[in-house]
Amino acid sequence: MSNAPLKLRYNDGATTMGLPVLGLVTVLGILVLGSGDTIGLFVGIVFIAAAAYGAQDYWKRLHDRGTVVRIGPDGILDRRLWPHLLRWEHIAAIEVRETLGPSPIPFLDLRLREAARVKAPWHAVLWRIAGARGFPVFHHGLDGTFNQMLRAASYFAEKRGVPCVG
Repeated sequence: MSNAPLKLRYNDGATTMGLPVLGLVTVLGILVLGSGDTIGLFVGIVFIAAAAYGAQDYWKRLHDRGTVVRIGPDGILDRRLWPHLLRWEHIAAIEVRETLGPSPIPFLDLRLREAARVKAPWHAVLWRIAGARGFPVFHHGLDGTFNQMLRAASYFAEKRGVPCVG
């Protein structure tokens, strides 16, 4: 493998596949909203707000042509998690893990050193529910495969003396 970094972008096909789901959530929200009771009003508003947030996120992804995940000689960047590069000296180890549930999805779990001083975003609690222990890097929704990410991470981690357990 060369020293060229692996760069992954959003996959347009994966992005547009979620749009019908957002439409369904919106319709369900409107139906529940029309039930007339207080709980229905609250649930309907939550559904519609979630669909609106999802639509905004999908719109952003559909028009984003930049690199989302970059694994290279200087570190790992996943803009979905943290807007800055996680340098190799801040990564203690990389573990291959899978989400919990009946259809597990593999991901790279970056275990960071205390000196990294990285603040996890608000949705980090969802990572823990999915089975992550550190910063998870998923290939889902991107134009590359998990095996490409694993090969690049293993290659660059080995050069920097960072354990990559898979």
